[in-house]
Amino acid sequence: MRVKTWKPSLESIMETPEGLETERRAL
Repeated sequence: MRVKTWKPSLESIMETPEGLETERRAL
């Protein structure tokens, strides 16, 4: 699992479904 501390790029978010969930919460 990659720890996305710095602003995650769209590519990293698309790579993992967890990223999408994190982005949704952030918005």
